[in-house]
Amino acid sequence: MKPIWVEKYTIFFKSLTRYKIINIDEEPHGNTHCYKSMTIGLYAHREFAIDPFMPPLGYTFADFTHFMRKSYYLERHALRKHWESPPKRPKLLLISRRWSRKLLNAYEIETMASDLGFEIIVMDEHDHPLDKYAQIVNSCDVIVGIHGSALSYMVFLPQKAVVIQIVPWGRLEGLSWCDYAFTVPKAKLKYLEYQVSLEETTLLNKYPRDHPNIQDPFSVHLQGFWVMKEAYMNEDVTLDLQKFRNTLVEALEHVKKQEKTSLGGRIS
Repeated sequence: MKPIWVEKYTIFFKSLTRYKIINIDEEPHGNTHCYKSMTIGLYAHREFAIDPFMPPLGYTFADFTHFMRKSYYLERHALRKHWESPPKRPKLLLISRRWSRKLLNAYEIETMASDLGFEIIVMDEHDHPLDKYAQIVNSCDVIVGIHGSALSYMVFLPQKAVVIQIVPWGRLEGLSWCDYAFTVPKAKLKYLEYQVSLEETTLLNKYPRDHPNIQDPFSVHLQGFWVMKEAYMNEDVTLDLQKFRNTLVEALEHVKKQEKTSLGGRIS
């Protein structure tokens, strides 16, 4: 039990139980705690997913995201029409990474997205405590980020919002599918994916074009996760603005369509 994790997820834990959080390792010898019932989880369904056919039966990832929005007292449970005149610009959250998998032309991406009609928020996953981050994410209509743990904050988005996952070069489609492409639609969100080409990655600054890491990514994957991670999950990228523009346009059209079909805050 690490205090840093307990502190980060305190609101979530308090939504699960009315009892205090106990660190068993620090309990005085002989202490006894009595409860009428206890729920003990021994197995995960899979990484970042909920199987409705496994106990507790019938729950989906959409139920989980609803629970998270409710736990953090978030206002938006679905995209809805902006009644203001003129209407508000759809809000796009661009996740900035500081240490690896950085967007080297983030400013240009911000400018392009703004020109398309988005209001832009740029944040690092460590900029705020989780409850503040939850509020910001929930206020957004689109979230954009390179494959990584920060995309898991999509659990705070309102339903029908858009998640854009940027997949680094190196045949990471399978990993990206397991973590997000599989789950996002089950949360009743729109999933879009942008795959980085070799010309958009800094790997060409690290390896010659005839290097196995460039020519044969599958052979790297066969050497195990840690070898693959070292080869492909520390690369920075410079997105092709014209190609990525098409993805942003698709996201914008989806948001506008949902707002037109909403009624009283509910999606028709």
